[in-house]
Amino acid sequence: MKQSLALNAVLVCLIEVALVGSDSVSYEDCLADPDVISEAFCLPKGYRKDVPPSTIMPIGVYVNLPLSEISAIDDQHSQISIRLSYKLLWPEPRMVLNTSIDWNTVEEKPVAASLIRHFWTPDIIIHDLVEFKKPEVIKEVAALQIKKEHSVYFKIRSDLTVVCKGMEFALYPFDSHVCHLKLTSFSHDTNEMILNGGYTYNQDNQRALPFKVAISRMKDSDVYRGHNSNYSMFALEIRLRRYVSPYILSCFLPTGIFVVVSWVSFLIPADIIAARIVLLVTLVLVLINKFNYVTERIPVARQETALEFWVSACICLVFAALGEYAFILWKMTRLRRQEREYNPEAHQSSWPQVPANGEVVGLRFNGGHSLQLQKSVKLPTVAMIDRHGVRNQVAHRHQRLTSPVVTSPINVRPQGLDLDQSSISDSFIEYGAGFSENYNPSLRGHDEVNPARNSSHAKVHWKDPFWKDSLEIGDRCQESRKPGQTKQEEEFARKRKKYLEDFDEHALKVYPSLFLTFNVIYWFYYMFYCH
Repeated sequence: MKQSLALNAVLVCLIEVALVGSDSVSYEDCLADPDVISEAFCLPKGYRKDVPPSTIMPIGVYVNLPLSEISAIDDQHSQISIRLSYKLLWPEPRMVLNTSIDWNTVEEKPVAASLIRHFWTPDIIIHDLVEFKKPEVIKEVAALQIKKEHSVYFKIRSDLTVVCKGMEFALYPFDSHVCHLKLTSFSHDTNEMILNGGYTYNQDNQRALPFKVAISRMKDSDVYRGHNSNYSMFALEIRLRRYVSPYILSCFLPTGIFVVVSWVSFLIPADIIAARIVLLVTLVLVLINKFNYVTERIPVARQETALEFWVSACICLVFAALGEYAFILWKMTRLRRQEREYNPEAHQSSWPQVPANGEVVGLRFNGGHSLQLQKSVKLPTVAMIDRHGVRNQVAHRHQRLTSPVVTSPINVRPQGLDLDQSSISDSFIEYGAGFSENYNPSLRGHDEVNPARNSSHAKVHWKDPFWKDSLEIGDRCQESRKPGQTKQEEEFARKRKKYLEDFDEHALKVYPSLFLTFNVIYWFYYMFYCH
């Protein structure tokens, strides 16, 4: 209704202007000395296209913009491209119409579009215009019509690109924008030119875009306030709202799954270091790569966007899981250091240290069990023969061994001896200066043919006064505890359980709760509060 009233007002203005100048020169007189002649009109001699027509009231220009579609949205450069037909209607009382045409039945007469260059045209500008393209097939797609009210109607097919200054990407990808298409006169203020207009837009003709598009007439858009003058303005408001679903599938869901997968590390025992480190470090690297991918394609923004904030939070949550495990390892290291300071002998090597003047009188292993002694050992370089007679070179000179150590049966001989099975004595084996072993054939392994030969118990005796104690060897050998150590060892065991199990149990509750709270706040803020 408003567009019809505006169009009627312009037509009334055109009729009044036409009545002022229509009786000055006849079409026949204009033909005698024409400046431009056509079958529908004649421009008399002395017509100046650089001078606007003289009218009693401001020149009324009607702008009609049938929008075919929003062809492209470049959010990297804050630009939108629009495909439309650009139509202008303005009065020209100096034009003389051909009276031989029945203007009562013909309201408008098409003429060659190239004749527009002979007319005065309104100096309409499009604000923030980047590019104005006029498609051509054989020639320029345009049309010029002469109306009986002494007015000129020009239309041209065009693709224009304008800057959208209203684009802000702090909420990306939950962002919405308002762009404006503004048309005003460049030099004629409201006292000289009045703009009115209309538009059409069919959503069904719109191609697929990452935004939902809505177009309306801009409110309070009658006047554009310049530095020195006010100008009549016709403006459209283009609202863009980004579709979020593609980003949920491509970014939000995968990164959220990575955070959930990081909680699996809390179920892996803390002493399996490689498994937990590989899992968490891999997840951190994948999320960092995803963050780089996002930042490369994100529009230019003055601050961190919502998508960057989400990926950054996911990286921090996974890194926090890695930090929790690093804290456990640090506490365990401190606990071992405290245990060593409290009982240093309990953390030495797993073999007894042979004094320089000492001698091992006898050594027997229980059948099929492991030997573990919390001492250190000095041995020459020896060759070790297993029960199958396989020779293995092992350097033991001044070497510190750790438990668990040896699985019986093992025969030890100094390097350089004849290692043939037939040379092994069934009663005695020399080990060099001060070191020997009473050998029994049952040490070669569990004898299934003669079970009586299997040894199930043994004692280690130290000849030197430095080693006065006897150690009973069963499934595993342990030193006798010193008085007053029991309570402290229980405290160490309690702390070890706390670091290895309790931390992960609490983390398995805290981290999901933290991620759930973050999701509630994040989605409520960006989906509801900001809009």
